[in-house]
Amino acid sequence: MFSKIADIFKSSDKTIIWEREYDPEKVDREMVYRYPDSNKQKIEKYDYIGIRDYEEVIYFQSGRSVGSLSGGHYKIEKEAKNSATEIIWVDPGIIKMTWGVGWHGGIAPRTDDGFAMGSSGDLSLRIVDAEALIHKVVVGKPSFTDNDSKELIRGLLTTSLRDVTKLYTLEGFITSDREQIIALMRTKLADEFKIYGLELISVNILNVTHPPENQRMVDELLSQKKNITGVKMDQSQRELDSVLDEINSKEGQIKALKKNIEELEMKLAMSEIEQDEFDKKVNGMRNLLKQREEEVKQLRLHI
Repeated sequence: MFSKIADIFKSSDKTIIWEREYDPEKVDREMVYRYPDSNKQKIEKYDYIGIRDYEEVIYFQSGRSVGSLSGGHYKIEKEAKNSATEIIWVDPGIIKMTWGVGWHGGIAPRTDDGFAMGSSGDLSLRIVDAEALIHKVVVGKPSFTDNDSKELIRGLLTTSLRDVTKLYTLEGFITSDREQIIALMRTKLADEFKIYGLELISVNILNVTHPPENQRMVDELLSQKKNITGVKMDQSQRELDSVLDEINSKEGQIKALKKNIEELEMKLAMSEIEQDEFDKKVNGMRNLLKQREEEVKQLRLHI
Protein backbone atom coordinates (compact mmCIF):
# COMPACT_ATOMS: atom_id res chain seq x y z
CA MET A 1 0.00 0.00 0.00
CA PHE A 2 2.96 2.32 0.66
CA SER A 3 6.44 2.17 -0.90
CA LYS A 4 9.37 3.86 0.83
CA ILE A 5 11.27 6.11 -1.54
CA ALA A 6 13.45 8.12 0.89
CA ASP A 7 14.50 8.20 4.54
CA ILE A 8 13.55 11.88 4.89
CA PHE A 9 10.28 13.23 3.55
CA LYS A 10 9.83 16.34 1.46
CA SER A 11 6.81 18.50 2.13
CA SER A 12 4.60 19.31 -0.86
CA ASP A 13 0.97 19.82 -1.85
CA LYS A 14 0.86 16.14 -2.80
CA THR A 15 2.25 14.87 0.53
CA ILE A 16 0.18 14.07 3.63
CA ILE A 17 2.04 14.92 6.85
CA TRP A 18 1.14 15.48 10.48
CA GLU A 19 1.16 19.27 10.42
CA ARG A 20 2.26 20.59 13.77
CA GLU A 21 5.01 22.50 15.56
CA TYR A 22 7.07 19.97 17.49
CA ASP A 23 8.37 21.11 20.87
CA PRO A 24 9.57 18.36 23.26
CA GLU A 25 9.09 20.71 26.24
CA LYS A 26 5.56 21.74 25.33
CA VAL A 27 2.89 20.76 27.88
CA ASP A 28 -0.21 19.05 26.41
CA ARG A 29 1.39 18.58 22.99
CA GLU A 30 -0.35 16.33 20.50
CA MET A 31 -0.26 12.53 20.87
CA VAL A 32 -2.07 11.20 17.79
CA TYR A 33 -3.21 12.38 14.36
CA ARG A 34 -5.81 10.56 12.29
CA TYR A 35 -6.18 10.87 8.51
CA PRO A 36 -8.55 11.46 6.92
CA ASP A 37 -10.49 13.84 9.12
CA SER A 38 -13.40 16.11 8.31
CA ASN A 39 -11.15 19.05 7.41
CA LYS A 40 -8.89 17.26 4.93
CA GLN A 41 -9.15 16.30 1.29
CA LYS A 42 -9.61 12.67 0.36
CA ILE A 43 -6.51 10.52 0.11
CA GLU A 44 -7.06 10.16 -3.65
CA LYS A 45 -5.77 13.73 -4.01
CA TYR A 46 -2.32 12.83 -2.66
CA ASP A 47 0.65 10.86 -3.96
CA TYR A 48 2.86 10.59 -0.86
CA ILE A 49 2.88 10.50 2.94
CA GLY A 50 5.67 11.86 5.10
CA ILE A 51 6.67 10.55 8.52
CA ARG A 52 9.20 12.18 10.85
CA ASP A 53 11.88 9.93 12.32
CA TYR A 54 10.34 10.11 15.82
CA GLU A 55 6.80 9.29 14.62
CA GLU A 56 5.15 5.91 14.19
CA VAL A 57 2.31 5.23 11.76
CA ILE A 58 -0.30 2.46 11.83
CA TYR A 59 -2.48 2.13 8.74
CA PHE A 60 -5.79 0.39 8.13
CA GLN A 61 -7.85 -0.88 5.25
CA SER A 62 -11.61 -1.26 5.77
CA GLY A 63 -11.10 -1.01 9.54
CA ARG A 64 -8.46 -3.77 9.65
CA SER A 65 -4.88 -3.12 10.72
CA VAL A 66 -2.61 -3.72 7.74
CA GLY A 67 0.83 -2.59 8.87
CA SER A 68 3.08 0.06 10.38
CA LEU A 69 5.60 2.56 9.02
CA SER A 70 8.59 4.38 10.51
CA GLY A 71 10.18 7.67 9.48
CA GLY A 72 10.55 8.42 5.79
CA HIS A 73 8.91 9.46 2.52
CA TYR A 74 6.41 6.96 1.07
CA LYS A 75 4.56 6.68 -2.23
CA ILE A 76 0.85 5.94 -1.88
CA GLU A 77 0.11 2.97 -4.11
CA LYS A 78 -3.05 2.79 -6.19
CA GLU A 79 -4.76 0.22 -3.94
CA ALA A 80 -4.48 2.61 -0.98
CA LYS A 81 -6.10 5.58 -2.75
CA ASN A 82 -9.66 5.02 -1.57
CA SER A 83 -11.96 5.86 1.32
CA ALA A 84 -11.26 2.51 3.02
CA THR A 85 -7.70 3.60 3.87
CA GLU A 86 -7.03 5.20 7.22
CA ILE A 87 -3.66 6.37 8.56
CA ILE A 88 -2.89 7.15 12.20
CA TRP A 89 0.29 8.92 13.32
CA VAL A 90 1.51 8.43 16.89
CA ASP A 91 4.10 10.36 18.86
CA PRO A 92 5.86 7.76 21.07
CA GLY A 93 8.05 10.35 22.82
CA ILE A 94 7.60 11.71 26.34
CA ILE A 95 4.36 13.69 26.54
CA LYS A 96 3.66 16.15 29.35
CA MET A 97 0.10 16.93 30.38
CA THR A 98 -1.66 19.08 32.94
CA TRP A 99 -4.79 17.73 34.64
CA GLY A 100 -7.50 18.90 36.96
CA VAL A 101 -10.43 17.31 38.79
CA GLY A 102 -13.04 19.58 40.41
CA TRP A 103 -14.91 19.02 43.68
CA HIS A 104 -18.24 19.74 41.90
CA GLY A 105 -20.71 17.08 40.79
CA GLY A 106 -21.08 13.35 41.23
CA ILE A 107 -17.64 12.35 39.92
CA ALA A 108 -15.72 14.39 42.49
CA PRO A 109 -13.23 12.38 44.56
CA ARG A 110 -14.56 11.82 48.09
CA THR A 111 -12.86 10.76 51.27
CA ASP A 112 -14.00 7.76 53.28
CA ASP A 113 -16.06 10.09 55.51
CA GLY A 114 -17.78 11.73 52.51
CA PHE A 115 -15.88 14.99 51.97
CA ALA A 116 -15.51 16.05 48.32
CA MET A 117 -12.25 17.53 47.10
CA GLY A 118 -10.64 18.59 43.87
CA SER A 119 -7.04 18.60 42.76
CA SER A 120 -4.79 19.46 39.85
CA GLY A 121 -1.30 18.65 38.74
CA ASP A 122 0.80 17.36 35.90
CA LEU A 123 2.01 14.07 34.55
CA SER A 124 4.32 12.74 31.88
CA LEU A 125 3.92 9.56 29.87
CA ARG A 126 4.93 7.87 26.66
CA ILE A 127 3.14 5.60 24.19
CA VAL A 128 5.02 2.28 24.29
CA ASP A 129 2.51 0.20 22.34
CA ALA A 130 0.87 2.26 19.58
CA GLU A 131 -1.21 -0.66 18.33
CA ALA A 132 -2.68 -1.32 21.78
CA LEU A 133 -3.74 2.33 22.11
CA ILE A 134 -5.23 2.40 18.63
CA HIS A 135 -7.01 -0.95 18.76
CA LYS A 136 -8.49 -0.43 22.23
CA VAL A 137 -9.54 3.19 21.78
CA VAL A 138 -9.30 4.63 18.27
CA VAL A 139 -10.56 1.92 15.92
CA GLY A 140 -14.33 1.72 15.55
CA LYS A 141 -14.96 5.34 16.50
CA PRO A 142 -16.26 7.60 13.70
CA SER A 143 -13.72 10.20 14.77
CA PHE A 144 -10.83 10.30 17.19
CA THR A 145 -8.65 13.32 17.83
CA ASP A 146 -5.68 14.20 19.99
CA ASN A 147 -8.12 15.73 22.48
CA ASP A 148 -9.99 12.41 22.67
CA SER A 149 -6.78 10.62 23.67
CA LYS A 150 -6.17 13.16 26.41
CA GLU A 151 -9.74 12.84 27.64
CA LEU A 152 -9.12 9.09 27.96
CA ILE A 153 -6.03 9.76 30.07
CA ARG A 154 -7.80 12.33 32.24
CA GLY A 155 -10.65 9.86 32.74
CA LEU A 156 -8.25 7.13 33.89
CA LEU A 157 -6.52 9.62 36.18
CA THR A 158 -9.83 10.77 37.70
CA THR A 159 -10.84 7.18 38.44
CA SER A 160 -7.49 6.44 40.07
CA LEU A 161 -7.66 9.64 42.14
CA ARG A 162 -11.14 8.68 43.38
CA ASP A 163 -9.87 5.21 44.33
CA VAL A 164 -6.99 6.71 46.30
CA THR A 165 -9.00 9.47 47.99
CA LYS A 166 -11.62 7.08 49.38
CA LEU A 167 -8.89 5.24 51.30
CA TYR A 168 -8.52 8.24 53.59
CA THR A 169 -10.67 10.31 55.92
CA LEU A 170 -10.44 14.04 55.31
CA GLU A 171 -8.08 14.37 58.26
CA GLY A 172 -6.03 11.41 57.08
CA PHE A 173 -5.68 12.85 53.56
CA ILE A 174 -4.61 16.29 54.75
CA THR A 175 -2.18 15.06 57.39
CA SER A 176 -0.66 12.28 55.27
CA ASP A 177 2.60 12.71 53.43
CA ARG A 178 1.82 13.99 49.92
CA GLU A 179 4.53 11.78 48.40
CA GLN A 180 2.84 8.71 49.84
CA ILE A 181 -0.45 9.66 48.15
CA ILE A 182 1.35 10.29 44.85
CA ALA A 183 3.12 6.93 45.11
CA LEU A 184 -0.21 5.20 45.59
CA MET A 185 -1.68 7.04 42.60
CA ARG A 186 1.33 6.10 40.49
CA THR A 187 0.88 2.42 41.31
CA LYS A 188 -2.80 2.45 40.35
CA LEU A 189 -2.28 4.53 37.21
CA ALA A 190 0.58 2.39 35.93
CA ASP A 191 -1.67 -0.67 35.74
CA GLU A 192 -4.49 1.25 34.05
CA PHE A 193 -2.20 2.90 31.50
CA LYS A 194 -0.51 -0.36 30.58
CA ILE A 195 -3.80 -1.74 29.20
CA TYR A 196 -3.83 1.07 26.63
CA GLY A 197 -0.17 0.83 25.64
CA LEU A 198 0.87 3.79 27.81
CA GLU A 199 3.74 4.05 30.28
CA LEU A 200 3.43 6.46 33.19
CA ILE A 201 6.71 8.26 33.86
CA SER A 202 5.66 10.71 36.57
CA VAL A 203 2.56 12.19 38.20
CA ASN A 204 2.32 15.12 40.58
CA ILE A 205 -0.45 16.65 42.69
CA LEU A 206 0.29 20.38 42.75
CA ASN A 207 -2.90 21.75 44.28
CA VAL A 208 -5.85 20.44 46.34
CA THR A 209 -9.14 22.35 46.61
CA HIS A 210 -12.21 21.96 48.85
CA PRO A 211 -15.81 23.21 48.87
CA PRO A 212 -16.16 26.56 50.73
CA GLU A 213 -18.24 24.98 53.49
CA ASN A 214 -15.35 22.64 54.35
CA GLN A 215 -12.53 25.18 54.15
CA ARG A 216 -12.54 26.17 57.83
CA MET A 217 -12.15 22.52 58.89
CA VAL A 218 -9.40 22.06 56.30
CA ASP A 219 -7.52 25.13 57.54
CA GLU A 220 -7.65 23.84 61.12
CA LEU A 221 -6.30 20.44 60.06
CA LEU A 222 -3.52 22.10 58.06
CA SER A 223 -2.61 24.20 61.07
CA GLN A 224 -2.45 21.11 63.27
CA LYS A 225 -0.27 19.39 60.71
CA LYS A 226 2.23 22.25 60.74
CA ASN A 227 2.45 22.19 64.54
CA ILE A 228 3.00 18.46 64.80
CA THR A 229 6.51 17.17 64.24
CA GLY A 230 7.97 13.74 64.66
CA VAL A 231 4.56 12.09 64.80
CA LYS A 232 4.66 8.48 63.66
CA MET A 233 2.39 7.20 60.93
CA ASP A 234 -0.52 5.10 62.07
CA GLN A 235 -0.39 1.36 61.43
CA SER A 236 -2.36 1.45 58.16
CA GLN A 237 0.00 4.02 56.68
CA ARG A 238 3.07 2.00 57.68
CA GLU A 239 1.57 -1.10 56.16
CA LEU A 240 0.83 0.76 52.94
CA ASP A 241 4.41 2.02 52.72
CA SER A 242 5.66 -1.51 53.35
CA VAL A 243 3.52 -2.93 50.53
CA LEU A 244 4.66 -0.22 48.10
CA ASP A 245 8.30 -0.89 48.98
CA GLU A 246 7.82 -4.61 48.44
CA ILE A 247 6.16 -4.00 45.06
CA ASN A 248 9.07 -1.81 43.97
CA SER A 249 11.57 -4.44 45.07
CA LYS A 250 9.84 -7.28 43.24
CA GLU A 251 9.39 -5.16 40.10
CA GLY A 252 13.14 -4.57 40.17
CA GLN A 253 13.67 -8.33 40.30
CA ILE A 254 11.25 -8.82 37.41
CA LYS A 255 13.14 -6.30 35.30
CA ALA A 256 16.48 -7.98 36.08
CA LEU A 257 15.12 -11.45 35.24
CA LYS A 258 13.78 -10.25 31.88
CA LYS A 259 17.12 -8.67 31.07
CA ASN A 260 18.99 -11.90 31.94
CA ILE A 261 16.64 -13.95 29.76
CA GLU A 262 17.16 -11.56 26.84
CA GLU A 263 20.94 -11.82 27.25
CA LEU A 264 20.78 -15.62 27.23
CA GLU A 265 18.57 -15.57 24.14
CA MET A 266 21.18 -13.43 22.40
CA LYS A 267 23.98 -15.79 23.43
CA LEU A 268 21.99 -18.75 22.08
CA ALA A 269 21.38 -16.93 18.80
CA MET A 270 25.12 -16.20 18.53
CA SER A 271 25.97 -19.88 19.37
CA GLU A 272 27.80 -18.82 22.51
CA ILE A 273 25.89 -21.39 24.60
CA GLU A 274 24.28 -24.73 23.79
CA GLN A 275 20.54 -25.34 23.75
CA ASP A 276 20.67 -27.64 26.81
CA GLU A 277 22.48 -25.04 28.89
CA PHE A 278 20.06 -22.36 27.68
CA ASP A 279 16.99 -24.42 28.58
CA LYS A 280 18.36 -25.25 32.01
CA LYS A 281 19.03 -21.62 32.91
CA VAL A 282 16.07 -19.98 31.22
CA ASN A 283 13.41 -22.39 32.47
CA GLY A 284 14.33 -21.63 36.05
CA MET A 285 14.35 -17.88 35.39
CA ARG A 286 10.98 -18.03 33.68
CA ASN A 287 9.44 -19.92 36.58
CA LEU A 288 10.84 -17.37 39.02
CA LEU A 289 9.65 -14.51 36.78
CA LYS A 290 6.13 -15.93 36.73
CA GLN A 291 6.21 -16.28 40.51
CA ARG A 292 7.36 -12.68 41.05
CA GLU A 293 4.73 -11.32 38.64
CA GLU A 294 2.02 -13.21 40.52
CA GLU A 295 3.35 -11.89 43.85
CA VAL A 296 3.19 -8.31 42.56
CA LYS A 297 -0.34 -8.91 41.32
CA GLN A 298 -1.42 -10.17 44.74
CA LEU A 299 0.26 -7.30 46.56
CA ARG A 300 -1.57 -4.75 44.42
CA LEU A 301 -4.87 -6.36 45.32
CA HIS A 302 -4.24 -5.33 48.92
CA ILE A 303 -3.75 -1.65 48.08
